[in-house]
Amino acid sequence: MHLTYTTLSLGQFSKYKALMLSAIVTLLLFACWVNQANAKQAHGIVGIAHVAFQVSNLEKSVKQYSQHYGFMPAFSVQDNGSASYVKISDEQFIKLVEVNEKTDNNRLIEIAFQVTNLRHFVTFLKSKGFNPSSIYIAADGTLASTLIGPSQHKLLFVEYRANSLQAKTKGQYLGENRLADRLLHVGFTVDNEAQANAFYQQALGFEEIWRAARQDNGPDAWVNMKIPESRGDYVEYVLIDGMEPSRNQLGSMNHICLLSHDIQITRQQLKQNGLDDPNRHQPMVGRSNRWIINIHDLDGTRTEFMETKPAY
Repeated sequence: MHLTYTTLSLGQFSKYKALMLSAIVTLLLFACWVNQANAKQAHGIVGIAHVAFQVSNLEKSVKQYSQHYGFMPAFSVQDNGSASYVKISDEQFIKLVEVNEKTDNNRLIEIAFQVTNLRHFVTFLKSKGFNPSSIYIAADGTLASTLIGPSQHKLLFVEYRANSLQAKTKGQYLGENRLADRLLHVGFTVDNEAQANAFYQQALGFEEIWRAARQDNGPDAWVNMKIPESRGDYVEYVLIDGMEPSRNQLGSMNHICLLSHDIQITRQQLKQNGLDDPNRHQPMVGRSNRWIINIHDLDGTRTEFMETKPAY
């Protein structure tokens, strides 16, 4: 038997080494892409289902949201107090929960995300090291699981079932005078951005789409994280590291943002719907270079109406 040995010249060896390094880098990049794709597709989050706030007077609050914003009450439940779901669209609601005592300074109760398959999603969360609750049937008839998320906000993950109240009221209670048909984002306080990113960005694959400071050259104040593989809903971190926000500040920081197709038309509708002191609610251009109008409900919780196209 004769063995044949091939001797590589220095130039050939360098070329071979470069090819091997290139192949390794390509494989690593492909593995990262696969991991990111899996994170985006594994959970199947459809978007924001509802945001729940405390109110001190349910009847008056529902009246404000229905008369001034045009969102009709679709159904009511008993869920740690009397709760009414006012309807933005067949998929999205604002949940108003009456409290016996004075509302907390925080007022934000929960942020609910709709998922396509809750059992798969809960398994996915556990695989990432989180501890969601057991699946249960919520008061509104959805399958639900809760998790205390970053900055101690209660997160609710729901799957709309055929006999859920959301499904039973589909196509109904869509107010003719509603000012929006889309809940675009929910904003909430974040006291540790790294911890928030570990959950929303690294575990769930949310994608950063914008960040800004309150003042030019100041520290970051807002970070927007879009839900991947969804209709485009996103969450907005309101960074408060080192701050102790007042009640009024928390009412503005913990907020919802509704899509306005034309902010001037939205303002005219607000006036026609009887919003008191309309001169207080002038359109303005926010730090995102988008036209916005800010309205506060009877308990001081802010609703932001925003165009998505740049103002300038």
